[in-house]
Amino acid sequence: AWEFSDAAKLTAGKHSVKFTLEGATSSNDLLTIDRSNVANNLWFTSEYAPGVGVSGASGDWSYNGGLYRGGRDNGEFGNFDGGVFWLGSVGRDFGDELGVKKALVRADYVYNEPDPDSDFTRPFENIGALVFTVDAGGWGVSGDLIAGDGILGQSDAFGATLLPWVSLTDRLQLAGRYGYLKSDDPNGIRFARYENVVARGRGDQYHELYAGLNYQIYGNKLKAQTGLTYANMRDRAGDGGAYDGVTWTTALRLSW
Repeated sequence: AWEFSDAAKLTAGKHSVKFTLEGATSSNDLLTIDRSNVANNLWFTSEYAPGVGVSGASGDWSYNGGLYRGGRDNGEFGNFDGGVFWLGSVGRDFGDELGVKKALVRADYVYNEPDPDSDFTRPFENIGALVFTVDAGGWGVSGDLIAGDGILGQSDAFGATLLPWVSLTDRLQLAGRYGYLKSDDPNGIRFARYENVVARGRGDQYHELYAGLNYQIYGNKLKAQTGLTYANMRDRAGDGGAYDGVTWTTALRLSW
């Protein structure tokens, strides 16, 4: 990466593809233990892809764009045997006008060339997201609206996320999340990581509620997290994708 100024940073190689609310948030900075199932379905969960990106900020405006190569993931740079995809993102911070630390509104767009050999991507040709983040210091709320144009047998899908949080002390934080997913056709929504262990198949409408506590031992570099997730999947096809259950997860997150 080369940072020419605050307004221009060039990144080349395998790096994070930042779009949607949680997809653009480092896993170290997540307020929840894992990204939501909305991100799991509509963001590219490989997270890192080979390409060239340009990002920066000027005043209240910020942007991010890049051209990436798809293909089969081999654990390194990939085989470069898939289609290309590109990302364009622009946002503005209204924090000064609203009297808060941060009030960012951002629009993301991804065009993904259809290719069955692209492991780095989800099967959507066009993905658009409208993201907002409000940070008032001791409390905040974030969210996004995402729509994906399905390809290669994947149905069109829509998702929404709402993530409020409040600091109870200097170290203890309460975080909540609601996620909603809907596909036009049956079996267009996949399960999240832990639900996928006990539930099989897919559905077409998904609701998720999360409530958790974070204790920062050393900021986001060392923190303990615990949370309960309630999830409900509707399955119009009736082929094994229906689900209704609760998951409790606890983690110790370490980064440097």
